[in-house]
Amino acid sequence: MDPNELRFKFAVAGFLGVMWLMVVMLPPVLAGDLNAPPTSVWCIFGGIFLYSLYTGVRAWRRGWKSRFILRIVVPLALLATSFILQWTGTWARLRR
Repeated sequence: MDPNELRFKFAVAGFLGVMWLMVVMLPPVLAGDLNAPPTSVWCIFGGIFLYSLYTGVRAWRRGWKSRFILRIVVPLALLATSFILQWTGTWARLRR
């Protein structure tokens, strides 16, 4: 495998991993169970999420279903799951 291609794949994997982690941690932060990050982190996260939405919609139009799933469907599913865990009190119990 070409080193540049491998580097690019690691960058995309890191990008998606950070986005998924931030999406999972969003409900506990909003509920006050976790300390909120600084405003600059919120701005960076917002930019990453908007870019992910843009590339996900663009991937859908081009027929790249797997990229659409990774950039749109998985984060929304993680967000919904995290909100359900927050609503049921599971996040608070896990912190103890």
